Amino acid sequence: MMQRAVIAAILPSPGGGPNSQAFCRRCFSRFIDEFTSYRTKLKPPWNVLFFGTDEYALTHLKALNANRIGGIQKLVDRLEVVVPNSKCAVRGYASEENLRTYNWPLKSVDSSQFDVGVVVSFGHLIPGRFINMFPYGILNIHPSILPRWRGASPIIHTILNGDRETGISVMEIRPKHFDVGPLLMQMRFAVPENCTTFQLRNYLAIEGSSLLMKSLHDLPVLEKMEYEQNEYGVTYAHKLNPVNARICWEQQTPGDIDRQYRALSELFGLRSVWKGQSVRLNDMVSLIDMEAQDIHLALQNAFPEGEMTVRPGIAFYFDARDILCIRCKDGWVGFHSITVRKLMSAKSFYNGYLSRPELRATAFESQLNELDKYMFRIHLPNSKQLSMASEKLLSSRAVR
Repeated sequence: MMQRAVIAAILPSPGGGPNSQAFCRRCFSRFIDEFTSYRTKLKPPWNVLFFGTDEYALTHLKALNANRIGGIQKLVDRLEVVVPNSKCAVRGYASEENLRTYNWPLKSVDSSQFDVGVVVSFGHLIPGRFINMFPYGILNIHPSILPRWRGASPIIHTILNGDRETGISVMEIRPKHFDVGPLLMQMRFAVPENCTTFQLRNYLAIEGSSLLMKSLHDLPVLEKMEYEQNEYGVTYAHKLNPVNARICWEQQTPGDIDRQYRALSELFGLRSVWKGQSVRLNDMVSLIDMEAQDIHLALQNAFPEGEMTVRPGIAFYFDARDILCIRCKDGWVGFHSITVRKLMSAKSFYNGYLSRPELRATAFESQLNELDKYMFRIHLPNSKQLSMASEKLLSSRAVR
């Protein structure tokens, strides 16, 4: 009813007259402002529609739901959930908490009942016609410093490339492309030393949830202060697969294999081939531990002609620490266990296989892993481009 009253007060009457003559560009602008302000709440609590799937998304959903149920400063009034039509962590939690759930793709949902959408690790493009139905659009909580690592697997690529810094970006989503929308907030964090994908995911999920709540607290202000992403330094975090977990002993250094292990082993297991049979290498020894003097002395005694003459893929068992040492491009990596048909310790692998004279010279075989396509895919700007980008950013903020 109020919508009709606002429209009737501003739009010209069908028969013309004074109202018709007064209907100019300024009046139409006033109509849009008043009509929008009617639909748009100016402060929390908000009605939120959440889109998500995995454990990273689940942490954010739990934070929203906790605030809805009993937040000291209430930011969420209504909370409903959109998930793919399959099992996932978010669906399970939503069911337990009796949150209304919709399957993707959406067939029927009245988005006019919601103030803002929140999408976290969802993996599906949302059409523009649906995004535009939310007064405050749809926010994405992305675990990287955009525009670095746009795409499906930013945390994996952060570790795989040895990034020392990561962060959280709160942005508005746009149709047709992932992670290209304007930014509302960003926060940077040092990457914890020697962390794995799951460890970094859990850390960033907590920080992302906190930044999400801050964004909801100041949403109207942040919407007015949003700014476009830098056009330089764009990298893409493409989805990886088990092929990327293979080891190429001739081409990869100990550091390469260490990052590959920490990035991918929790998802796929680090893979190689021994005697024509696929194996998994588990419980990798840290690079610092592999530098221990007793390990170096054992390798020197085992290969008196010099380590540099050892063929990549050749294995050596160091019994004092129960480590299976394997030669790679310019050093050694170590593992405490291996899966050959079944999981076994390094000692069991030695006793069952490597201790046999006819198998001592059998090397682990290299396999192509296509990781070269994903390493440091970054376009660095020159000094002139950086200067132009800085001036553009400063001028845009001055206008706002």
